[in-house]
Amino acid sequence: MIKTLMFSEEQADYLLAAIAEDNLWPASWSAEKCERAEQYIADLWSELETFIKEAEDARSEH
Repeated sequence: MIKTLMFSEEQADYLLAAIAEDNLWPASWSAEKCERAEQYIADLWSELETFIKEAEDARSEH
């Protein structure tokens, strides 16, 4: 089974900006924009944890 993580264009922009800034939000960002970016990162982390768990479970079934 192949699982794909999907992001909106806005989420991708935030994530790419975070990576480009070494995970530091640009000083020009508002507090609201920083909070949204942090939520997107938390959502991504949760998706990755689920993905890894499902992969480990599938591997152990074989």
